[in-house]
Amino acid sequence: MDSKDLRQVFGRFATGITVITTRTPEGEEYGVTINSFASVSLEPPLVSFALQRSSLMGEHIRRSGGYAVNILSADQQELSNHFASDKHRQPFIDWPLLPKPASQPLLADCLAVLECQLWQEYDGGDHVLLLGEVLDYQAFEGEPLLYYRSRYATL
Repeated sequence: MDSKDLRQVFGRFATGITVITTRTPEGEEYGVTINSFASVSLEPPLVSFALQRSSLMGEHIRRSGGYAVNILSADQQELSNHFASDKHRQPFIDWPLLPKPASQPLLADCLAVLECQLWQEYDGGDHVLLLGEVLDYQAFEGEPLLYYRSRYATL
């Protein structure tokens, strides 16, 4: 099976865009753009996403014990591009956070933010599936940023 062709097939499924953020016990903040976010359960409240096995973000989340899901709005394409690289040592310098005290960094101007505790990890081939229990959330008005056929889209 050709992985390049399969990637194009997968790209025919439109997804929302999220930035997963975490704060380590040492206070270091990290983020990565993800389009594999999914709701899993209401009781208990669980969400999931897939992370490349080679990503350093997995280790940061494990050390933190949790993460935040920041669901991006239609005008946050630049923010998505910024966090699409796993190389940002201090990625939050140019991006404002919500003023609410939170255990994880919550990006401002998103459609929604969810604070999660790491619940479980599962093998997903070249990815790791991370399941998180939602501890708190906030929702705001706006239109979503979407990803379809390797391009950004909006409604």
